Amino acid sequence: MKGAPPLNGHPEADKVTSNSKGIRRLALVALLSAALVGCGGSAERKAKHLERGKAYMEEGNLDKAKVEFKNVLQIDPKDAQGRYWLGRVMEAKQNWSQAFGNYLKAVELDPDLLEARARLAQFYELQANAFHHQGNTEGEQQALEKAREQVAAILERDPGNVRGLTLKASLLSREGKDDEALALLEKALAAKPDFDAAWLLKATLLDRKGRAEAAIAALQEGIRHLPEHTGLELQLARLYAKHKRNAEAVKVMQQLIRQKPDVLDYRVALASFYARLDRVDDAERVLRKAIEADPEDPKRYLILADFLVKRRGPDQAEALLQQAIAKLPDKHELRFALARLYEGTKREADARRVLREIIERWDTEPPGLAARNALARLALAKRDLAEARRWVGEVLEEDPKNLDALMLEARMDMAEKKNEDAISALRVVLKAQPDNAQALLLLAEAHLRSGDPELAAENVEKAVQLKPGDPRVRLRAARFYLATRKPDKAEAQIDAALKARPGNLEALKLKSEVLAARKDIEGVIPVLERMKQVAPESPEGWLRMGQVYLAQKKYDLARKEFETALQKAPGNPEILAELTRVELALDNPKQAEARLRGILEQHPDDPNARKMLGGVYLALKQFDKAAATLQAHLERFPDDVKARLLLARAQVGKGDRAGAVRTLQAILDKQPDNLQAAFALAGLREREGDLDGALALYEQVLERHPDNAIATNNLAALLTQKGDAKSLERAAPLVEKLAKTRQPVFLDTVAWYYYAKGDYARAAALLEKVVKAAPQVAVFHYHLGMAYYKGGQPEKARAELEKAIAMGNFDWTEEARRTLELL
Repeated sequence: MKGAPPLNGHPEADKVTSNSKGIRRLALVALLSAALVGCGGSAERKAKHLERGKAYMEEGNLDKAKVEFKNVLQIDPKDAQGRYWLGRVMEAKQNWSQAFGNYLKAVELDPDLLEARARLAQFYELQANAFHHQGNTEGEQQALEKAREQVAAILERDPGNVRGLTLKASLLSREGKDDEALALLEKALAAKPDFDAAWLLKATLLDRKGRAEAAIAALQEGIRHLPEHTGLELQLARLYAKHKRNAEAVKVMQQLIRQKPDVLDYRVALASFYARLDRVDDAERVLRKAIEADPEDPKRYLILADFLVKRRGPDQAEALLQQAIAKLPDKHELRFALARLYEGTKREADARRVLREIIERWDTEPPGLAARNALARLALAKRDLAEARRWVGEVLEEDPKNLDALMLEARMDMAEKKNEDAISALRVVLKAQPDNAQALLLLAEAHLRSGDPELAAENVEKAVQLKPGDPRVRLRAARFYLATRKPDKAEAQIDAALKARPGNLEALKLKSEVLAARKDIEGVIPVLERMKQVAPESPEGWLRMGQVYLAQKKYDLARKEFETALQKAPGNPEILAELTRVELALDNPKQAEARLRGILEQHPDDPNARKMLGGVYLALKQFDKAAATLQAHLERFPDDVKARLLLARAQVGKGDRAGAVRTLQAILDKQPDNLQAAFALAGLREREGDLDGALALYEQVLERHPDNAIATNNLAALLTQKGDAKSLERAAPLVEKLAKTRQPVFLDTVAWYYYAKGDYARAAALLEKVVKAAPQVAVFHYHLGMAYYKGGQPEKARAELEKAIAMGNFDWTEEARRTLELL
């Protein structure tokens, strides 16, 4: 420092200072050298990790590749290459959001990293496809614009970039500019004849222009440049198949198998092609050879088993899986497949046996826990919540964060109306799997049941955004919108599902239901015809078409559809019931009886025909024959609750009310939650004058189902009928709930309650609305007439009571006549 005093004021201080400066200079040089060596070391470490990661990628070892690329980013979080390659790993793992995020970050870090820009452009184009399937034109155009921006940036930096030229050609083809696109592809291939994506796109565009031979020639030329590229050969096989050049398609696929004997997909593609040609023996032979090529691979047995179920029947699939399990006892996948086969063929006892064997073998290892979840699902399907909870409890005790178990727990909570508990379980699932669309949809249902439709709708929209191309998600969303009375939104979801999968049977079913509810007969008929085309082996299209004709009272057309449906599903109870309805509507009971008797002659133990025959006798008011027939059915099928309910009606019809009471009580002893039996028995008690017995039954229903509107209404009506002060006080909260509805029957009960309380003006005001909504119901006119009479409006009372009396004889008709005489 200029002018600084000597150190400590000592004459030797300058020497010391001079030496200190020298020492400091040497230390600084040493530090800089160390820093430079350190930088060199980190760069080398980054390079090694990057190369090792790429090598693992080449081997297909994605987990190890991911570790190496993360090591690069740990050393240098701003390394663009590390980000790009981590994105490649995520893309290979189909973790699309993380892949996209890494590519985006790579471009931010290095705008000249053209490979990352190309990947981003591809992602934006895929995003545009998703928006297109959703019918979101604005979103599609925005995504395409972002793709164009990336492609423009690539070609601005490198005008001859082959990937950039190919991407631009793809974008031009979306605009219908196929000739411009093909010109760019020629330029790309002239520069790099071994660029597979350009050959594939060129062949697609040529085929689209009707130039199939040129498309085939393009793929053949591409294969010459890329003899090891099986993707081009596979596309060539598909093109041959599309143009019915089946022998050539088979030849190419066989060549693929010879080239890559270890790749299962090529064998499956050939088997699938044979199956489409109905060359079932050839298809089976290919799949059996696939097993011979690698008999230790369980996936090969599973594919053959699936094929056998569809083409040979479940018995052959069962035999194959049993043989495979004997050969590979430690492959749990085979045992789960056998359990699913048993479940699908209604052999639940066998399914449960196999799942218990898995638990015995694997105990609390993942397969053992999965088997417990499967057993819980079976129990839940039977509504055996106690057993389902036992299995799920065992899983959660071992693994409290088991997502499948938590999903099942949420379903059970919802079945028991514990919606808040279900919401808590689903939030745990979504914390671990934010992209779980099924959990979001279940959460939406739980929120809806909890009275929060806005939050429910928000979760439905999230699920659709996550899986826009998944018809299952679309259809669950559609059902949600139908439940919340938004049919237009529901139809939009169904249409999106059909756009993604035009032959989706469930979507077509739901579409037909929406159109039928709207009474759009012209719209529903082509949908049902499409169902017939999509699933000609299924009776569904013919059954629903028959139901449309039946609703129009076109009985002959309806019968024809139902008879075709019955040929496809002999003995199907729903079809038999509809055919029986047609015969009764046409006044042909003998024909209905003859058909059902014919089935019983051939199949005496048919589980439905005798019950339906009892129903025919019931419709004809032949109550003795109905009761005898239904009792004969119940001797064979004692657990058939629907038959017992029909028997109770027959017993009432023939005057055996005590027998009907015993029949209904027997149902409730076994199934306390059976609402049909409870309401029927309450009705019988009421007709016998046992109001207290009827009241007790309705109260029992409401203890189990507090929101049941019918039980609420009937209990309020009976308490009002009793009319004493205590009963009316008990009715008050029930009436308050009913007053919030728009149902004329429920509002009539509310009005009659006010009538019993002496508030005739309020009763009349409500009943005026009820009669306007349902003018065809006689009792509503009677009630309104009585309210006018008590409220001092004799002319209005006379008009309503006369209308009521003119509509028929009822248990209140004499009271109405007496009141008229007083007027």
